[in-house]
Amino acid sequence: MGDKLCRYGWDEEKGGWFNSVEKAPPYRPAGSQQIYWWIQIYGAFLQLQLYHVTQEEQYLENFEKTELFYDRYFRDREYGDVFLRVTPDGSFLGKGEKAGSWHTSYHEIEHGFLNYLYLNLFVNKKPVVLYFELDGPKKHFVSPVDDPKVQITGVRINGKPWTNFDARERSITLPAGKKLKLEVTLSK
Repeated sequence: MGDKLCRYGWDEEKGGWFNSVEKAPPYRPAGSQQIYWWIQIYGAFLQLQLYHVTQEEQYLENFEKTELFYDRYFRDREYGDVFLRVTPDGSFLGKGEKAGSWHTSYHEIEHGFLNYLYLNLFVNKKPVVLYFELDGPKKHFVSPVDDPKVQITGVRINGKPWTNFDARERSITLPAGKKLKLEVTLSK
């Protein structure tokens, strides 16, 4: 399925992800083409997942092209934030809108955060450290990564090592206290 998405839903030359593709062969882009910010970033995540599963370098190259398209055409370098949609050649659609009921700035943070996680864990094979401020006593699940091979390999609470965690479940049982500062290391 990943290969079909890359073959028919993605412009390999320019790096943009089409918003609509025909349901039946020959699976051409359908209708008036627009490239939406969320389809573009999820296309990048798809490339990292395909690399993770196959270890084939082509998916890292596709990821780079996807992110270059996003960086070139979606980012507003003059006023900040990113545009909602562009044409397949990167031209603005509409009036250059950047926010709406389904698009707010936290999406850009999510985009960077998931790239940080996937690139470190799946591509660079390095651990990641996540920081939390949580209240206890309570059990918290702390991994935003779905891969069960990613596990907790270390926890610090208020700067001190903490061992009451389940590495495979990716949960931490906290002591009593408010605004506990956690450092959680995840590794694959």
